[in-house]
Amino acid sequence: MKKTLLLVMDMMNDLVAEDGFNAQTYGIQVKERNVLANAARAIAAARAAGVAIGYVRVGFSPDYREAPPASPIFSGARNNGIFKLGTKGTE
Repeated sequence: MKKTLLLVMDMMNDLVAEDGFNAQTYGIQVKERNVLANAARAIAAARAAGVAIGYVRVGFSPDYREAPPASPIFSGARNNGIFKLGTKGTE
């Protein structure tokens, strides 16, 4: 039997919200491309079809111990104070 999973990634408020940290970059693209509505439709269709849905959420402790200092991506999170678990950006 073939198993299917719809994987939903990178939908944290810091990235996609109109007032999020990246509102001037990703937030604009998210709005122009109708990403949130499209994602909601895909999730609804997957649920209706009985497909499992997985969510990936990036989040760090307040001291960013999980973010490697040499990581070009995650060091930016540390430097900008984003993706902290338990904050609006990681809801």
